[in-house]
Amino acid sequence: MEIEEIGGLVPSSSASVHRWKYDVFVSFRGGDIRKNFAAHLFRALKQAGIYYFGDNEKEETGILIEGKLLDAIRHSRVSLVVFTANYADSRWCLNELVEILECNRRFGDHQGHVVLPIFYDVEPRDVRKQSGQFGDGFERCLATHTDDLLVQKWRDSLKEAGNLSGWHLNNDANGDQAYFIEQIVGRLLKIIPRTSSPDAIGVDSFVDDVISLLKIGSEDDVHVVGLWGMKGIGKTTVAQAVCHRVSREFDGVSFLENVGVANQDTLLFLQKKLLRDVLKGQDLEIYDLNSNINEIKAKLWRQRILLVLDNITEKHQIEYFGAGDREWFKYGSRILITTREEWLLKDLKVDDNYMLPGLGSEESLQLMSLHAFGKDQPKEGYEELFKSLVHYAGGLPVFLKRFGSFLSSRKNQWHEILEKLVRDPHLYSIGLPLDPFSSLRQSVGPFGGHGGDSFDDQTYDGIRNIAVVFGKVINSITIDYVQNGCFVRSPRHGGSLGDHTYDVHLDYPTEYLTSVSGYTREDSCHVINSLTFHSNKRAHGPIGEEKGKFFSFPQVNGKIIGFHGRCGSFLDSIGAHFGPVSHPYPFEMVGPFGNGKNRWDDGKHADVRQIVVVSGSAIESVSFTYEEGPPFRHGRTHGGKRNTINLDWLTEVLISVSGYIVNDFGSTVIHSLTFQSNKRTYGPFGTETGRKFSFPATGGKIIGFYGSSGSHLESLGAYLEPISHLYPIKCVGPLGGQGGHSWDDGKFNGVKKIKMTLEDDVNCISFEYDDNGESIWSSAHG
Repeated sequence: MEIEEIGGLVPSSSASVHRWKYDVFVSFRGGDIRKNFAAHLFRALKQAGIYYFGDNEKEETGILIEGKLLDAIRHSRVSLVVFTANYADSRWCLNELVEILECNRRFGDHQGHVVLPIFYDVEPRDVRKQSGQFGDGFERCLATHTDDLLVQKWRDSLKEAGNLSGWHLNNDANGDQAYFIEQIVGRLLKIIPRTSSPDAIGVDSFVDDVISLLKIGSEDDVHVVGLWGMKGIGKTTVAQAVCHRVSREFDGVSFLENVGVANQDTLLFLQKKLLRDVLKGQDLEIYDLNSNINEIKAKLWRQRILLVLDNITEKHQIEYFGAGDREWFKYGSRILITTREEWLLKDLKVDDNYMLPGLGSEESLQLMSLHAFGKDQPKEGYEELFKSLVHYAGGLPVFLKRFGSFLSSRKNQWHEILEKLVRDPHLYSIGLPLDPFSSLRQSVGPFGGHGGDSFDDQTYDGIRNIAVVFGKVINSITIDYVQNGCFVRSPRHGGSLGDHTYDVHLDYPTEYLTSVSGYTREDSCHVINSLTFHSNKRAHGPIGEEKGKFFSFPQVNGKIIGFHGRCGSFLDSIGAHFGPVSHPYPFEMVGPFGNGKNRWDDGKHADVRQIVVVSGSAIESVSFTYEEGPPFRHGRTHGGKRNTINLDWLTEVLISVSGYIVNDFGSTVIHSLTFQSNKRTYGPFGTETGRKFSFPATGGKIIGFYGSSGSHLESLGAYLEPISHLYPIKCVGPLGGQGGHSWDDGKFNGVKKIKMTLEDDVNCISFEYDDNGESIWSSAHG
């Protein structure tokens, strides 16, 4: 037997949520149509990006093969049954039909298993009544089978299938097989969910966005779109899904994967693949990259194509496929480029670019559960635990898959793993091998000249701001780091001159630097002429004149956590230290933990000022007071103990909540709550019984709550906002010169007014402070 099997497999689910392995199962009698109609149908399905299972040539060779076929039926969204004159003389085909219709009854109503008959050279009535030439074949099969119960199942199944709506070759296509197949594929594309690859969870909205940027349908140009994001974010998956979705809009589609890491032999293979995909069979005869470029250009103009160049790392790489000049493409063609570097897309002058974000919390939980449990929801009783764990993969598909697989083999360690991640929110801290996607520590550079003196800021938790002073060259840089929640400013690296200042302000902690590029002078000085700082969200710059020799940090998986280099009167060279990213795309919401029908949502606010918890054996009610206004109360009081938390809102923020949940007749009740701020722990309130839950450590503050409540508090979730530090800054500076006498006003609750005397310089300054509600003026300084 020869099995035609196209599709990506994942372990099937044994739970109520059915996971599909294939889009389509094709049931047919191999000897009738295998070399003509079936072959053309399979080719059309593959070109449309439809994952199918086709049993090309049945031989009664054993139960093992039959078992594989029946398993494929049970895990296919759609079954195509091709009725031909000899279909019913095969017990294999008849047994398949019985199973197909059984799956339709089992899954069809609520999960979408569809049966579509194709009446190739027979009439539906002959299938229903087992008459005509079709009936003759059925009688031949009965001659060797005497099991009356099985025979009746076959008859019932044929009658049922003959009454189903499907396609008739002569009636629907006047015998035109090509048109007939086009109708079938078109119908399937409408039935099958838009992105059906098992791992492609949550990407449909991203695919929609990219397709809208491609502007398909416009015939007056060749449109180029860039898709960028960090490694492992799913760029290739989204680009493949785009191809599958829009393939019928073009004369040809070619997806060239991993161009950026291809050697010469692989590039030759990709050049040949391009022409085979576009020109349907024509091949290159010359084995020379540059000669092939001319041949590709000479043939590209003939058809409207979609060309996908995946993982481009350098500008010249698109030239191997004629994409450096749009003039060689026929109007209406589209080019999609995927890369990690936004600045590269700017150099390539794409028409539009799209930054691929990470998955949201719900989609992340589905993907991680798929790899941990074989289904897209956590195992019952572990919902709250996995809602906490999933945050540490940061919405990155490659991390979610590996983390899920990692957890599946460590079922007795899940709570211990969560406790470790709360202390150190990096996946490598639990022993998860993520290389080459995450590095512990490594350094690159410096790039530039050898003048001046060396400097090395060492490493910190992150970077908030970089002040760049420049004129004709980069005069100096000064970096504001974050360490243990406190602000640390580096020395000025370079001289004191410069005509302009450019502040690179990062939205810390959600934004971090991933690379630096620029230009160095090509004279004897070799100082830095220009700098561009690349973050996970945007490019800052270019700063200075883009003249001289170009440089760019090599691709390193992580974030910049410190700089080193050389400087004198100017910035001579620059390098960086890289560290791992704990949360590539932090979530704005956590939870809810628990469940209930009476939902409430306080929304987002500036701060949480006060929390009141009323608890007995369980949490009866909670109320939250935000920056201004009345409290939001949830639940009912039954005489429990009242506990009030007043946060020191100027310097204290709420960062996490933990507790215990108990199931109560289909819903949940929160039995205990503990609130954690950046300064102290409040609680526990209630009774610590049931399943424990904990909001993950995300590096942000809680700015609002949502959940559900009835007679008690049933569930709780929170809105988060990134903060630059979790602890108040103790001391900054002094910034300025070394002259004069030192002064120190001490610490107060806040600053109310500042009074300054100015001429060419600041002559004098004084401050009005808030000292526990009283106003106190400082001495005049100056």
